[in-house]
Amino acid sequence: MTWPGPAFSTEIPIDRQVEMFLRTAQAVDALQHPLPRSKREWEQRKTILRTRFLARLGDRPATPCPLKPVIVKRIEQPDYIVEALYFQSQPGLYVTATLHLPKLKAGQRCAAVLSLPGHQEIPWDYQVRGIDLARNGIACLAVDAFGSGQRSVAIQIPGQQQLVDKHEARPGIALAALGTPLMGLEVYDHMRALDYLQTRPEIDPHRLGVMGVSGGGSHTGWMIAADPRVRAAVSVAGAPSVREDQFETSLQPADDLRLPNLIANVCACDTLPDGIHWATATENLAMAAPNALMVILCTDGGWLDPHPTATRIAERVRPYYALYGATDKFQCVVDPNPHSFSQWGREHAVGFFKRWLLGEGDGSPVSEKKIEPLPREQLLAFPTADKRPADDL
Repeated sequence: MTWPGPAFSTEIPIDRQVEMFLRTAQAVDALQHPLPRSKREWEQRKTILRTRFLARLGDRPATPCPLKPVIVKRIEQPDYIVEALYFQSQPGLYVTATLHLPKLKAGQRCAAVLSLPGHQEIPWDYQVRGIDLARNGIACLAVDAFGSGQRSVAIQIPGQQQLVDKHEARPGIALAALGTPLMGLEVYDHMRALDYLQTRPEIDPHRLGVMGVSGGGSHTGWMIAADPRVRAAVSVAGAPSVREDQFETSLQPADDLRLPNLIANVCACDTLPDGIHWATATENLAMAAPNALMVILCTDGGWLDPHPTATRIAERVRPYYALYGATDKFQCVVDPNPHSFSQWGREHAVGFFKRWLLGEGDGSPVSEKKIEPLPREQLLAFPTADKRPADDL
């Protein structure tokens, strides 16, 4: 697509010029993809969007490598079980994780939710989600992101005193030059995490969900686009459509800004190459239909989740669900708390997953009982460096 607006000017700040470009490009392109007239039309477009999305994620193995999973530790608690483990996503690339499991009877199977990481390592937060779901009969696998947690990549930047060990720093950016942007590497990790869940005998391979907050909320949207195995999803404070109002705009109705923290993005893990030409933010979320989707927006979350957009998100996504007669499977709610996966949000998410993965209840929030997480040291897949696999990259 060629530049449809005015030429770039040295008199206008570059960030303003990029904003002008996005607005104009969105106006032109969004008008080319109005709401589909039928379910069949949307399914055809959804197939095209998924193919194009996966192509933009860069190189990945033609054949998935063996997972080679290792359960390092298994701890039984009175009302749940937790395991520290790791598995191989690509040759020599290991994903560390914790798996919370409900107490099951012999031969019984449960649904499972993949808990995606954001940009802070908060073991307490991830444990709380896993424990709460396990107590309610749903397994929860929480994975570390590449370059974070136990998968940190430490580099020394000249002129700085400290090592940088987060993936949004130079390691994440450098991956793009190797043919696989960081976002592509992480989405593939998450797809392999679903592969792992499907190997577990106590988990029903057909009842899988995904959830995440902030960066994990964004990646929940990416997983909706990448993997049709996701039967229910909860995106908190980071759904791509939340960023439609990243800029104030008077373009109506074609102001569905592309996924794109293309400008204000804080991390390479959330930047889709050529994302502006892929799909509108609404289309990304609508790819979940007819499977269940809950979008939770937070109050006072800044540009990541300006809650007034909730009405517009609902207005734009719900018609896609109507094509399937499944508007009850889409919810958009506003958490009264700041940017986080608060207890309010967790209670709503648990009720939502119980309805759509277990067939229990009407989706109403489920009260969270007191939770006492375990010390982080008890859940390390690699408690010491010598415990890493010999071929670990």
